[in-house]
Amino acid sequence: MPRKIGILGGTFDPVHAGHVALARAAVRELGLDALYLVPAKRSPMKGGRPAAGAARRLEMLRLAAREVPRCRVSRAELDRSGPSYTAGTVRAFRRKFPRARLHLIVGSDCLAGFPRWKDSGAILREARLVAGRRAGGRKKVPALLAGRVEFLRSGMPRISSTRIRAGVRRAGTGEAVPETVRRYILKHGLYRRPYPEG
Repeated sequence: MPRKIGILGGTFDPVHAGHVALARAAVRELGLDALYLVPAKRSPMKGGRPAAGAARRLEMLRLAAREVPRCRVSRAELDRSGPSYTAGTVRAFRRKFPRARLHLIVGSDCLAGFPRWKDSGAILREARLVAGRRAGGRKKVPALLAGRVEFLRSGMPRISSTRIRAGVRRAGTGEAVPETVRRYILKHGLYRRPYPEG
């Protein structure tokens, strides 16, 4: 039987409880053999650079991954030059796991824009698209994805990395992040300034 591999990408700036809940639900509900968290070097969907540098985001992900069984962190996008396109990441995982069943895990808020992602058709040929639904969210699916997306049963909490960063700047503490990540943010003084790290 082929291995089931999950891919969950994002800027993770910072990784938060919503990401952890999505990862746990994916591992449990899909019966994944492994789930890879893949931090983006630079997201083509978001303007500017991440507020925390790649090394800091990678370390926060490693801390959060300890809370999810069969969860690992991949440098696939950090080691590539240029923007982090999901299609390239899925192709890299297909080369690494030629016989595996790949599952691309996304938040349901990504579905509306998915048809505009670079090589979205190629992504769908290589991996099963699986969406985590935010609590209270609707299952709105673009025509391209009709019958091609699976929804996780577990609802995901509504959490925003932007609000977490603002909370750290305002109050000096990060809420809605795993405790180990919160301590890391405070220890290293992350998100104290409204501009990216150098």
